[in-house]
Amino acid sequence: MSFGMVERVARALAEDNGGMEWQLYMPDAEIAIKAMREPTEGMIAAGNEVGVQPFIPAGGFERMTWQAMIDAALNPASNDSPDPS
Repeated sequence: MSFGMVERVARALAEDNGGMEWQLYMPDAEIAIKAMREPTEGMIAAGNEVGVQPFIPAGGFERMTWQAMIDAALNPASNDSPDPS
């Protein structure tokens, strides 16, 4: 079964908090994803480092770029985002 990203995050939050009903976490999940809409400079740099590589299957480049950017977001050293206001 495939879940949308908001539901996937809500389920992860629920699991991390003892398995409560994941539906209760939908608003928090949406807020968290909205907060990540504007990448940090570190995320942009990580995405740029993926670069163009030959022989990547369809969708592979986008997946690699997304994963590199999320990895950078989870790395405290790359959280050099400008003021979000």
